[in-house]
Amino acid sequence: MSMVLNEETSLAVALPSTADLHPRPPIRVVVADPSPEARRTLRQHLEASDRFSVIEAGSGPEALAALSDLHPDWVLVDLDADDSEGLRSLPWLAASASPATRVVGFWNHLINLTSATAATFGAQAVFSKAAAMETVSSLLESAA
Repeated sequence: MSMVLNEETSLAVALPSTADLHPRPPIRVVVADPSPEARRTLRQHLEASDRFSVIEAGSGPEALAALSDLHPDWVLVDLDADDSEGLRSLPWLAASASPATRVVGFWNHLINLTSATAATFGAQAVFSKAAAMETVSSLLESAA
């Protein structure tokens, strides 16, 4: 908002800025994690900023359905999922995503996983679940 003085009335009038007139669309994120608590934590953190719209998926197939229905900007995939489902789902999620969708893996226990290894499975980035939420938000906003 900017303030402009109305010379006739000598009152300051608030005018909307260009950003107010043309707000950026929210960054669409799919969080794929079998843990409802983990999904909820990420969703609540991201949606607190009003920059994100988050859809939760409890499995790889749910994430795939969200890809085709919603065309998200980001897909966050839990790589610690039972039986390595998350890691195994990376290639087909990456292959099914639109070119504009970025797939990111996150984990608690896969301490030896590097970004290069995850990239061979189709992830553009990886982060640990212990990463500060601000770090996750910054990563997602960086390419928006």
